[in-house]
Amino acid sequence: MIFSFRTRVFVSMLSVVLLAGGLIALTVSRAVTHAMGEEYKKRGLAIAVNLAARCEDPLLAVDFLRLKNLVDETVASSDGMAYAFIMDEGNEVLAHTYEGGFPVALKAANAAGNKERCGIRLLDTGKDLIYDFAAQVTAGNNRVGMVRLGLSRSPVELTIRRILWNIFSLLGLSLFVAALVGFSLSNSVTRRLSHLRSALSQVNAGNLDIRVGPAIGQTCWQVKACTQTECPMHDDVHRRCWTTRAWQAADEAVNDFDAVACQACAVYRKHAGDEIQHLAESFDVMLLSLKRSMGQLAESKKTVEASARKYRRIFETSMDMIFIADRDGAFLDINPAGRALLGYTDDGAPMDAMRIEGLFTDAKTFEALQKDLARNGFVKDWETTLRSPSDDPLYVLFSCSLQRDGAGGVDGYEGVIKDISHRKNIENQLLRADKLASLGQFSAGVAHEINNPLGLILGFTQLLLRDAPQSSQQHSDLKTIEEETLRCTKIVQALLSFARKTETHLAPVCLATLVEDVVAIVRHDFEMTDITIETECDAQVPDVFGDAEKLQQVIVNLLINARQALGTHGRIRVGTACAPDCMTVRLEVEDHGCGIAPEHINQIFDPFFTTKPMGQGTGLGLSVSYGIVQEHGGSIHVSSRLGEGTVFTVELPPAPVDPTKGTGVCP
Repeated sequence: MIFSFRTRVFVSMLSVVLLAGGLIALTVSRAVTHAMGEEYKKRGLAIAVNLAARCEDPLLAVDFLRLKNLVDETVASSDGMAYAFIMDEGNEVLAHTYEGGFPVALKAANAAGNKERCGIRLLDTGKDLIYDFAAQVTAGNNRVGMVRLGLSRSPVELTIRRILWNIFSLLGLSLFVAALVGFSLSNSVTRRLSHLRSALSQVNAGNLDIRVGPAIGQTCWQVKACTQTECPMHDDVHRRCWTTRAWQAADEAVNDFDAVACQACAVYRKHAGDEIQHLAESFDVMLLSLKRSMGQLAESKKTVEASARKYRRIFETSMDMIFIADRDGAFLDINPAGRALLGYTDDGAPMDAMRIEGLFTDAKTFEALQKDLARNGFVKDWETTLRSPSDDPLYVLFSCSLQRDGAGGVDGYEGVIKDISHRKNIENQLLRADKLASLGQFSAGVAHEINNPLGLILGFTQLLLRDAPQSSQQHSDLKTIEEETLRCTKIVQALLSFARKTETHLAPVCLATLVEDVVAIVRHDFEMTDITIETECDAQVPDVFGDAEKLQQVIVNLLINARQALGTHGRIRVGTACAPDCMTVRLEVEDHGCGIAPEHINQIFDPFFTTKPMGQGTGLGLSVSYGIVQEHGGSIHVSSRLGEGTVFTVELPPAPVDPTKGTGVCP
């Protein structure tokens, strides 16, 4: 059997290269393994002996801190160091680098004999092979202790793998060079390949009428007097009929010749040629097939354009934010819903300053996102908080995919951001309501249990005060007991008020009148601390349907909260108005005090949560107010900036104009 020139060259040269490469890899692997092992042993011995010499003084002085520092320093300064520990002459461990507890079995795994300066053993931990070095610590000729070090053998194996990888890489390069040498052995092959390459360049330039295969004097169609003129090979002296089967099998007009019949043809035997010629002939037929495909590509282009329009329409009309960003996180494209979410109402606004990093409220959250993307290539429904245009927390589900280039680097980002702020607010309200209900039951039980003992303590204390001299130490101590008992009584009463479900009497109430009444009562007390109360009540605001006493309690609680935020000087604004949607009545209490930290915003309505100093609040005022507002079918919100002030907003439904008709609305 005669092989082609290319086959003989490839088989011969590749066999030699593969055999040589395998022998080199085997020899180098064994030599490097032995050399690296000996080098590791020398290195470990040097470190162990050095550490033993440095441990002599602290070991004799029983200085555990210095011993600990020495083993930590040794492990930190040496690559591949698995552990280090120091034992005294009784083999008790004085210092080690294990964090989760010292493995006792390791003490007896290796030891230097009386005549040995150092001992070496290769230990198998089940996960790794470790060279264990044991060096004696001596004072004069006396052994006072022992130093043990563990060097992981993983770096040695890693180095060997790298060397083998380099060898195989060179082997691959050698194979490539051998292939090039094989092709260069024949000038005729090179000349024909150059001609084929030149033809390919013309094809890339758009010329599909180029011919590469040599012409033949007489085709099989002429020899056999074939009358199938519809065949694309008819009367073509450049293309061969035997090359059409691979490219024209779908064309029923072309005869499907059997391979045996082709080989029996005199034209085939005369003009078949070698592999390079077969390639050239197939190239010519491929060009014919490409010309026929041009029309099909034109139709495909129309289909792709229609698909692009469809997906662009989905991109534009999606209610969630869809974005595309470059490798630096700068946005390249954002759909209209995303622009609205970020506060860009103008569709033509430039996106140069818009980056993914700028969406997050803190850098740590963005760093965590980058780590997840780098590790998995994507994040899905990642719940986080973004910065909204109003600087309020924006709760979203963040989904993003990392796009990579051919080299494996980051090429860009594509993602979807879904706003779940409304759902999150509902979840927080349900959670808070559940907390209030549970804590209310608990508070009622606790308050009832300790109310009676407090009453007895207070009664007996007041009886003792009658008989105690005014200037005596006993009178001062009893007075302190009375004051603290009264303070506890107030806390118990607050617990009872919080837990007790009193009957609510609903009736039309003028919210502005309630504000004026409460302000008239507390104004003098507030002005004593240089705090001014300003009222801005809209006379056109309709009445609300509620319990006047409970709503007054809400107003008082909010005013007291604002006063405590201001301290001894400032201004409080209280106002009523209709909400922008004209479906609710709004009460606002604003102060310019210390503000609320962002991490405390979601906790201020929790019972007993307070940032005030001991004795200045129980943390129940806002919880009680929240419960009253919820009972009235309303809602309470807070907006605050640290160091600038706080605004509490209460929204209540207006009173029905007529019980038989719907709820009234703001004018």
